[in-house]
Amino acid sequence: MPNNIANNINTKKDYASHSNQRLKNRPQPKDRPKEEFLSLAVKTDFEYFRTPSQVATSSAISDQLFIEMCDRGPTIDDPGNLSKLTGLATRQINWYYLESALYVARISVGDFSAPKAQRPVFKLKMNHFSPVLQWHLRTSKESLNEIITDAAFTLFRSRHTLAFYKYIEPQRKKFRWSLD
Repeated sequence: MPNNIANNINTKKDYASHSNQRLKNRPQPKDRPKEEFLSLAVKTDFEYFRTPSQVATSSAISDQLFIEMCDRGPTIDDPGNLSKLTGLATRQINWYYLESALYVARISVGDFSAPKAQRPVFKLKMNHFSPVLQWHLRTSKESLNEIITDAAFTLFRSRHTLAFYKYIEPQRKKFRWSLD
């Protein structure tokens, strides 16, 4: 029996190395030199995004925005009792995690039934994102509102699940954000 397991593991390793090799050696377009084809992809910290000649879809932009909010968002000093509330020993927190926590706290306890009640606003800063993502956000042919809402809702769903389904998702059309 242990032999079968070892063979199975070796087979998986062989398959993984074969598939990686296959991706590296995929055929290039015949009407362009290889160097020109490779220059079409701009490498960010996480994945390849296309240059202006190939525009990304709104879901790809939204996914990249979520990734950069989580991984590239600046870490700031914990502004108060958040470390006591979360139980984390650290004094640093990702800016977007703090922003989402503040938004969820405001939306879950606030009463917005009055016509002039100020709803909370989820804040994003353009300079927190890679230049390629900034370009895609500025030139997207699809709705910027849809892209940012999807990315922010993914963040809320991953960090504040209960509050997301109870307070945020039912009022999707009333979600407000600002991009500085």
